[in-house]
Amino acid sequence: HPQIVRLTIHAVTKGAKQSRIIACNRPEKIGQPSDPEDIQAMKTKEVVVLREAGSLDVTIPILDRAGKAIAATGITLVLSKNTGEEALVKKAKTIASDLTVAIQTAKQAGTSRLFRSDIAELLSS
Repeated sequence: HPQIVRLTIHAVTKGAKQSRIIACNRPEKIGQPSDPEDIQAMKTKEVVVLREAGSLDVTIPILDRAGKAIAATGITLVLSKNTGEEALVKKAKTIASDLTVAIQTAKQAGTSRLFRSDIAELLSS
């Protein structure tokens, strides 16, 4: 996905009091506290869309099979005159859906040991 500027996964890990970035394509972001829109997406289970300079930040809750928000993914995509906001939000939702299925499948299959420790913890909760 060449349009992706940044992709993050946010969650409150076991023993933590606040949500933080547990996975990101930019490693320097891992461990940083989540932004308000990331927390909002987890609390409301709704998509949050923010315009940033030259990009669109789409935050989508990740739900477990029971419908509980267990994380959120922030997907920042390049905004261009050739691609409208609606198309970028749709693309972000597709990516988030793929992530959700992968997390749910790994959780159900008990393969969380294949992931980084923070993500494995998310899968085992």
